[in-house]
Amino acid sequence: MFAYIEGKCVAQKTDSLTIAVGGIGFEIFVPRMFGRRGEDLRVYTHLYVRENEISLYGFESEADRNLFLELQTVTGVGPKLSLAILGTLTAEQFAAAIIAADYDTLTSVKGLGKKGASRLVVELRDKLAASRGIVAGSPELPPGVDTDAKRAEVLDALRVLGFTEREAGARLQASYDPELSLEENVRAALRKSD
Repeated sequence: MFAYIEGKCVAQKTDSLTIAVGGIGFEIFVPRMFGRRGEDLRVYTHLYVRENEISLYGFESEADRNLFLELQTVTGVGPKLSLAILGTLTAEQFAAAIIAADYDTLTSVKGLGKKGASRLVVELRDKLAASRGIVAGSPELPPGVDTDAKRAEVLDALRVLGFTEREAGARLQASYDPELSLEENVRAALRKSD
């Protein structure tokens, strides 16, 4: 509804800015502080409306807002976790971690565990790779990751989804294709029966 709000920053809290525009103060929740009190700012925004909540989320750049919106498409990821991700990692760091399936970097975000990180990789890897001109399933996705490492990522994802080591290994053995992306391999493994 609001692409951005431009006005004077009149207050800052640890997780929000208040921007004064035409006699109205908009409290905008932000992933990290930017600007200073008294400074004119342009804040790219997203209005979040639910049955019992209306919140305004703000970002320093359109790229951050677009990533926030992309994160909202992932099952189990809400605005608070999205803000935590953007408050810990830049959009580029996050995209690189997703494409490389770098679980250590992803789980450094407060509130994001191994299972959630795996879900993010499965649901966003191909989208983020495509937006950066990388073809899913190509040898350069992710850069420097060999087939054994890709197999291990699929195995890890299956274990995070609740399969035992033995079950995950059997499904992987029956379905793995090095030409497919991580997400496609996980889906193929989930379709296999014991």
